[in-house]
Amino acid sequence: MESLFKLSKHFWVAVGDVGFARRMKLSAIVNYFIGMSGRHTHDRGIGIQAIDQQHGVFWAITRMRVDVARYPLLDEEITIETWPQKPRKYEFDRDYLMRDAQGNIIARAASIWVILDIGTRRLKPTILLDTDYQETDSERALDCTLSKIRLPADLELACRREIGCSDIDMHEHLNSARYISLITDCFSIGQHRRYQVTSLQINFLGEVFPGDTVALYKLDNVDQSGKAFVRGVNEKDGSTVFTAELDISSQN
Repeated sequence: MESLFKLSKHFWVAVGDVGFARRMKLSAIVNYFIGMSGRHTHDRGIGIQAIDQQHGVFWAITRMRVDVARYPLLDEEITIETWPQKPRKYEFDRDYLMRDAQGNIIARAASIWVILDIGTRRLKPTILLDTDYQETDSERALDCTLSKIRLPADLELACRREIGCSDIDMHEHLNSARYISLITDCFSIGQHRRYQVTSLQINFLGEVFPGDTVALYKLDNVDQSGKAFVRGVNEKDGSTVFTAELDISSQN
């Protein structure tokens, strides 16, 4: 019997996954990783519909780091792997690898997930989802700690974005991968031509709904230090909805 510990699937990079350079967008990489999370939890009996119907909760990602060694190209074959760690009291850790057709690792990611009550949005303990984690081991895609992001004090307004219906998911809030699009939209087309993101950590801090306007503040030290920071603020109440730290390098 095939183990349910790790899920691996093949994909081909589609037109909708790439940007002007015909390379996979960072938001698309994140979207594939998150999609694999949903497929794997479904296979393990704790997918979106199952935990909604049985427990009245839903999955929410709280933190994620993605390291990209190379962005795959249009029509390129890729393989994505994902596996969970043993849950903590309130958090589920999950890892991801993306490989090219030769088996080389071209992207890695680590994430933290929680389960929230659908009605109250309150955190629920992991023990609520009684599933077998005996097969898990300590293998990690990234050797890192997804800690709080310490933002510099001198972030400046980069742009504002009103959230529309095309931005939301089945829970009627901003889709997780769309946060990545907000971040990359803070940078000019010229910067996207010259640079690429090699590492991104994003901490999701609040929900955003249709009609909300997110103000995006950034500090761009790409030319000096290869670093950038972005903070998203919901202008409705002034709350921070995400923070992000990026490592950026020149295009090869």
